[in-house]
Amino acid sequence: MTREAVMEELKTEKKPEGAPSQTVVALPVSEGQELEVEIISRGDKGDGIARVDGFVVFVPGADSGVKARIRIKNVVIRGRFAVGELIRAETEVEKPEEEIPIPAAGQSPVKEDDNGAVFP
Repeated sequence: MTREAVMEELKTEKKPEGAPSQTVVALPVSEGQELEVEIISRGDKGDGIARVDGFVVFVPGADSGVKARIRIKNVVIRGRFAVGELIRAETEVEKPEEEIPIPAAGQSPVKEDDNGAVFP
């Protein structure tokens, strides 16, 4: 997802009838703020993407799947996203390991289908 794509998505959002054209919104981030975030994906240009209370934060140089300490450099209010700088990448986000079934004693790990074909 690029910054341009985020901005285009936000432009096409429908406003409730009678809503003012300019709405004051409390932003979840501010310039200079340091945060611990999880980089959830990578944008089309390679920037890491994090969300803070649903607010998109682009983090150049950050890899997807890591927890990172970032500093907010720029908040684009009209586009409703921010750009952060990577202070340090902490660790990869732990993902549950896939369980591999272990055959019971006396049970063969190799299986056969009804036609005699053998597969692991």
